[in-house]
Amino acid sequence: MIFSVGQISGQDSSLSEPPLSVSLDLVSRYVWRGSDIGQSPSIQPCVEYSPGKFTFGVWGAYSLTPADMQEIDFYLFYSPVDWLKIGLTDYLNTYYSLADNSIFDFKNSSTPHLIESGIELSPFKIPLSFSFYSMIYGPDKKLKDPSDSLSIVNAYSSYAEAGYVKEWKDYSLEVFAGFTPFNGYYAGRFAVVNCGMSVSRNIKVTENLNLAVNARLILNPESRNIYFVGGISF
Repeated sequence: MIFSVGQISGQDSSLSEPPLSVSLDLVSRYVWRGSDIGQSPSIQPCVEYSPGKFTFGVWGAYSLTPADMQEIDFYLFYSPVDWLKIGLTDYLNTYYSLADNSIFDFKNSSTPHLIESGIELSPFKIPLSFSFYSMIYGPDKKLKDPSDSLSIVNAYSSYAEAGYVKEWKDYSLEVFAGFTPFNGYYAGRFAVVNCGMSVSRNIKVTENLNLAVNARLILNPESRNIYFVGGISF
């Protein structure tokens, strides 16, 4: 579930950016929007293609131990202006969908594909960003009537986040806070579920290759959990 660690381009910043990029993240814990996913270290490859105003990507996450989280996400975003992105993400847990041969099941009532819409904004001169995401299709369900086990409807679980980034030399500091507006996947009510800070450092390995080291302190006030996650990106 994109993205856990800042991504690194394999190209020198002095050269024009190619439309195709590839990266590989290794993280000590896969924590997504304040939730511990997989409860183990994770390998996370990514391939992204960005022709013009569109961005198409494939991102994965694979737990080292135990092997109970195998995820592939497909995403498509459109950026009509530099400060705005809108798009869709398809979250797919392949550990279960491959086991029951359901990868090509796209019925809303039974599909393993979780479709989410999203919007990302950074309209100011200062490095302040806002984002909002809502699950609109797939296994994100709830009971419309708690007394009727058959009254299953989409939950439309949603998440909003604000972030501020400060960069100097080879370092980057990010402060972020995210909440869910109502009962759904993230919490049973309106709640702050993901806040903290991240520090990363870019290390130049060769003329055309950079390496990033990242440390992230994450607090989920609703679940009363705290995580300190380290990662490295190639």
